[in-house]
Order: sequence, then C-alpha cells, then structure tokens
Amino acid sequence: MARLIKIFILLTLVPLFSFAQEETDETTPTITYPAGYLRKLVVFPMDISKGYEKPAEDSWWKVRETLTDTKRFLVASKRFLIQKDVMQPRSKLSASDGILLGQLLESDGLVLMSLKNRQLTMTVYTCVDGSVLWTGSLALHASLPIEKQTEDSAVKLIRDFIATVPYHGLQILDPLIGRPVYEEGDVRLSKVDVGSNTRAAVGDSVQWINIEKTTNAPLFLTGSRSNVIAEGEIVKNENGILLVELKRLKDVNLLTTNSLVRLPKEAEFLNANYALQTSRNLAPELRYSPLPPARPANEETKPLVAALVAIANFVGFLLLAF
Repeated sequence: MARLIKIFILLTLVPLFSFAQEETDETTPTITYPAGYLRKLVVFPMDISKGYEKPAEDSWWKVRETLTDTKRFLVASKRFLIQKDVMQPRSKLSASDGILLGQLLESDGLVLMSLKNRQLTMTVYTCVDGSVLWTGSLALHASLPIEKQTEDSAVKLIRDFIATVPYHGLQILDPLIGRPVYEEGDVRLSKVDVGSNTRAAVGDSVQWINIEKTTNAPLFLTGSRSNVIAEGEIVKNENGILLVELKRLKDVNLLTTNSLVRLPKEAEFLNANYALQTSRNLAPELRYSPLPPARPANEETKPLVAALVAIANFVGFLLLAF
C-alpha cells in the first residue's frame, strides 16, 4: 500500500514540475506583420496633364528621396519599376489592384500622386488588403505656374504622411539571442530599428502599440486607434538600432518581431515640423491604460515554484512517515 502511495505521489508531482519549467520558457517567436506595417514602399509617377512630364518626374525623385532619407523605409528604384513594367502614372487603385501590385512588387505600401485642376492629391495604399492607409491634398496657387509648385507641394504631402504614421520603428529579433525580448540580470530588453537618421536619445521613452481599425476611414487618419501595450526606456542607440529596457507591459507574448514602436518625442517633432496644419488633428487616437511592471520571467513564476516546493516538502514528510 505504501509503495502504491509513493508511485501515485511521484506521478502527480512530475507533471507539476514539468509545467513549472515550461512556464519559465517564453513562447517561440513568430514573424508577423501587424496592421499598418510598412517597410518596403513603391512610389508611382505623378498622374498629370501632358506638358508637365519634367516637373512630375522631379517630384517623383524628390518624394522618393524624402522617404529614403528617413532610413525607415526601403523604396523601390526606377530601374526596378521599369523591369516590372509598372513605371506609369496612377491616380487611384481598386483593392484587388493594390493587392496584386503588392505581390508583384513585394511591397508593403504603394504611393500614388495625381494633379487635377491645380489640386495635388497623394494617396498611400496598403498591399495587405488594398485599402487606403492615408490620403492628403494641397491646392496649388492660381497665380503661380504649375511647374514651379509641384515639387515643393509633393514634398509637403509626403512629409505630412511621414508625420501621420503612428509609429517610428519596428521591433527586431536579436540574431545572437534569437528572441525579440530577452533578459539580462533582472531587466527585460528588446531591440528596435528606427533608422540611422533618428533623433532618439538615451533616456527617451518608448511605447509599443497595436493599431486597431475602428471605421472605414483611412487607417492612419481617423479610421483607427493605437493601443499602448508596453513601455520602455532607451539605454543605447547604435546607428538607429535601439536597445530598450522594458519598464511596463501588458503581455510579453504581444511583443514580437515587427511589432510597432512609437517614440513620443519623435511624434512631437514630426507633428511640429512635418505635419500640415490641416492634418494635425486627424491622427489616430492614442489609447493608454496603466500597465503592470515588466518583471523578469523568473519573478513571474516564483509564486508557482514556491507553491510546488511547499507541496514537495509536504510530500517528502508523508514519504518519511510511510
């Protein structure tokens, strides 16, 4: 009888301790692309009346340059677009066209420009479902030649778009550690790519967000809200790769490769220097709820381990009694 009791106790305890061990291991990271994700972009030539091909081309180069200079986006070259036979003006896209072009060009977003009746319109589509992420327009001055205004106006619009994107970096996987979030001592760390032209500095705050679609309006305007799911502080900046100490988080498993990262100070700078006056109140709502401290994984499992140790001690006492 005593032997049967011992076997029963052992069979009960082994799964419990195995479970405790599993609790200390973080979920295997998977690569996902969250709503609003943009990395690779394609800029199409401006749709404009005949006779203005030169200012339209100059505008195309300038828009592409402005995006490239952020070091956050990879922008398709002219040669690539010619090779794919898509180097032609477009003023609008259907959802299916946006998806197909995205697949053909291996792109995350498509930028279109159109000038009609002295109204310059720029639209950015996502290649995930072909919907509009953002759109903006500028009226050209009636007293000035069109060719004298297209380039500057196009740059103003693309800068406005950059300011409206609700995040400024992407979480990356540390190639040596193999996890998007890891521990050193009693702190949790993560790396974020914000581009080498970033203004981020050590000590600046960082927020992880997810974008939740709320209406049929463009996602980067009034069609969504951004929910803060984690917070941290920059401890090192190596040429645009930030090492961030996590301070507060909702769930560590929500922080994966390509998670969207917002820099509050960068958002303020872009809003003041890039955003057009007419669009400063159109950004997605930023929703923040208090978050629990980011404790190391071993601390999170301490109550469970302590309980199992207590059970083991009690079982040991029983075994001695038998």
